Amino acid sequence: MAEAAGRGGWIPDDLPRQGAQGEPVAARDYSAMELSVRAGETVLASPPHHGWAWSRRDNGEEGGVPERVLAPAR
Repeated sequence: MAEAAGRGGWIPDDLPRQGAQGEPVAARDYSAMELSVRAGETVLASPPHHGWAWSRRDNGEEGGVPERVLAPAR
């Protein structure tokens, strides 16, 4: 999605719904906050959605992490 300021981004295709007046309405909560992680770091991750898993560190920091960089803990 592009905006007048020239910045762009994306949202999951199942997020927008059409409102009563034809306007776009969010169907659920959504955050685009990303969480940077280091190799070997352990995070608690939710099941992935659209290739991203909402994740949390022990210190409470949260954000989305690409599924492709996550592996089960050993």
